[in-house]
Amino acid sequence: MKAVNEMHNLCYLLSLKAQLVFNSRIIHTCIDQNWDLKGFKQVLKRILETIGCKEFDNLTNQLDFQIKTQNLQSSSCIKAITSFLRNPKKEINFDDLANPIETYETNFQFLKEDIEKYRQQRIKHECFSVLHPWAYDLDKVDFKYIMNNDLTDKIVNSLSTVNAQLFWLSFFKS
Repeated sequence: MKAVNEMHNLCYLLSLKAQLVFNSRIIHTCIDQNWDLKGFKQVLKRILETIGCKEFDNLTNQLDFQIKTQNLQSSSCIKAITSFLRNPKKEINFDDLANPIETYETNFQFLKEDIEKYRQQRIKHECFSVLHPWAYDLDKVDFKYIMNNDLTDKIVNSLSTVNAQLFWLSFFKS
C-alpha cells in the first residue's frame, strides 16, 4: 500500500505541475513558470527513479535548458508587464507588449485582460519582480504539504479489503 500511495502522490503532483506549466495565465507564467517547471522536472525524475528507470539524464538536461531559456524570457517580459502594474494609469498598448505576446504565443487582448485583472486587484508591482532562483526540493515543498494533510492511513485502515483500498487509492484519494 505504501508504494501505491507514493506513486499516487507522484502522479497527482505530475498532473498538477503539468497543469501549472502548460495552462497558466500569462503573468503567472512569467513569474512562476520557472518554479513550476522545476517542480515538474523533480516529480518526473522521482517517478522515473521509483519505477526503476536509470536513463533520464537526457530528459532532465533538456528540461534544465528549457528552465534557463524560460528564465531569460521571463526577466524581459516581467519588465514590460510590471511597467503597466507599477503605473495603473499607463495605457496598455501593443508595442510595449510585443515581446511577451511573441514569447508566450498569445494575443494582445488576452495579455491586456490579464494585466487589467491584476490592476483591479491592486496587487503591488513588487510581487511580480522576482523569479525563483533557488533549487526546487520536492520533499520540502510538495511532499511536506501532502504528508501533513495525508489521511491515507486512516482511510485505508477503515477499508476492510485490499480491493477496496486499491479502489480508493486509485480513484478517490486526490
